[in-house]
Amino acid sequence: MIGALLWSRMSVPWLKVLLATVAIGFPLQWWWKAYFTKGQSQGKPDPAKIENATLDRIRAFGWCGLAGFTSFVAHAGGPPVLAYLLPKKMDKAAQVGTMSFFFMIVNYVKFPQYFAVGQFSPQVWASALVLAPFVPIGVWLGLRLHRALSPLAFQRTCQVIMFGMGVKLAIEAYNGLMK
Repeated sequence: MIGALLWSRMSVPWLKVLLATVAIGFPLQWWWKAYFTKGQSQGKPDPAKIENATLDRIRAFGWCGLAGFTSFVAHAGGPPVLAYLLPKKMDKAAQVGTMSFFFMIVNYVKFPQYFAVGQFSPQVWASALVLAPFVPIGVWLGLRLHRALSPLAFQRTCQVIMFGMGVKLAIEAYNGLMK
């Protein structure tokens, strides 16, 4: 809802700078820690570091709120959600399910707001129809990859994808700011 209210006032390139910073910075931080903590457990959460539930709710609200906002404004909600979920070292099925459910809800909430700001056109609907047959292929490929990757490989793949999203967003931000 905040995204719809700020739609005409937003600087999408600067928002992409913010997201690129998150999407590049978090994987770099994780890789830095992993490099300097070799030999320590990296696959399971440390029971001594289980977070306070209130602090975790505040983080969830902040990161997922930012994800909903950036998803509406720039279709780039993935980095904030990953910034919240990846440190939890969740089971890969739980992480994929959580992200899928989160973005299902976000997309349903965005739908009427996109109508309100005039984002649906015949070209948008035509593109959706052309791309729709590829959805089952993507689901099939995703399931195959999900089954093939070990939990650690899954975690690292998510980090690399997040880093790649950050680079893409940084390039888009640069191009947008140079116009």
